[in-house]
Formats: sequence, structure tokens, C-alpha cells
Amino acid sequence: MSRPNPAPLLVSLVFAAAPAVVSAEPVPPAAPPPPHTAAWPVGWSALGGAVVSLGVGVAFGLRSLEAEADHKTVTTGAGKRRTAEDARGAANDANVCFAVAGALAATGATLLVIETRPEGGPTAAPAPGGGVVGWSGRF
Repeated sequence: MSRPNPAPLLVSLVFAAAPAVVSAEPVPPAAPPPPHTAAWPVGWSALGGAVVSLGVGVAFGLRSLEAEADHKTVTTGAGKRRTAEDARGAANDANVCFAVAGALAATGATLLVIETRPEGGPTAAPAPGGGVVGWSGRF
């Protein structure tokens, strides 16, 4: 059983010459992008501080769990009081570290999002049959 040959495919390309645009002035090279503002390193530093604070908070949380386990095994009244205070203190320290980590993360993320470069503004360009006007920016 033989397969019939498919019909040949015919592709046509049409090229049209566009009018040449001649300019007497050379086009200046594009300026390099401006450096980041001070918000950029501060934002990344805040995010780094958030990671460190989160790690310290986890360490205090684990210490609190360890002190709680010790509290269950201690039999004397003074020992129970000491281990309960240790567990409560470590838990409070962990909560403070978590709150600081959240605040630093929010600050860092906000700074990185709203960090602006000195660019943007109104633009205008000629176009066939008229022109184009716009406004550019970044946030």
C-alpha cells in the first residue's frame, strides 16, 4: 500500500521598499542606565537582616521548646520555676525576633519595589501620518 504524494506547497514572499530616512545629524549612543539609588542596597540589607533575625528567632524558639521539655522532667519547685522562666523568656525573645524579621522583610521589599531611577517623563516621536506622545516612568 503506497501513500499518495502530497500536493506541493507554494510560498510567495513579497518585498516592498520602504522610503529611506536620511538624517543630517548622527544619532548619539544610548546613555548607560543610571546607577541604583540608595534605596537599592538598603532594601537588600533589610532583607538580609530579616533572614538573620528569622534564624535567631528559630534558635530562640528551639531553646524555648528545650526549656519546656526540661520543665517537665524537673521535680523541685525552684527548678520548675527556673525552667519555666527560661522557656517563657526564650519564647518572648523568639517572638520579638519574628516581629523584627517581618518588619525588616516588609521594609526591604518596599524599598526594592519603589526604588526609582532618574528616568522617565514625557516622550514624543514622529510617526507616519502624525506623531506619538507618551509618558514613561517606573515604580
